[in-house]
Amino acid sequence: MISRPTILRSVIGRFLPGVLAFFGGGLYLTARVKGLTLGPAQIEAFTSLMLVMTLGFVTCVSLLRRVLPRAAGVDGRRSVIAGFTAPMILSKRNKCPSHRRCFIPCAIINILSFQNYLPVPW
Repeated sequence: MISRPTILRSVIGRFLPGVLAFFGGGLYLTARVKGLTLGPAQIEAFTSLMLVMTLGFVTCVSLLRRVLPRAAGVDGRRSVIAGFTAPMILSKRNKCPSHRRCFIPCAIINILSFQNYLPVPW
C-alpha cells in the first residue's frame, strides 16, 4: 500500500516537474520559433491546466494506493513519465475545450504507467 506522504512526494517531486518540463520546453520553443509572448490570460490557463492534471494524478493514485505495492515506484520515474506524457496527449488533440476533459488523459496515463502492478481481475 502506498502512503499519502509518498503520493505527496511523488506529486511535488516527480509529476509536477514532468509537466513543467513539457510545458516549459514547449513554451520556450514556441516563443523562439514564432516570436510569441504570453500574457496573464495564457499563464493563468496553463496554471489551471497543470492543476487539473495534478488533480487527475492525485485522484488516480489515491484510488489505486491500496492496490499498488511499494515496488510500483509511485515516487520514482514513472511519475515523471506520467507528468511528461499527459500534456503530450493533450497537445496531440490540439485543443482542450474544457479542463474537465483534461482530467481524463492524466488519469489514463497514470493507470497505464502502473498497469504492471495492478491486480488482474480474472
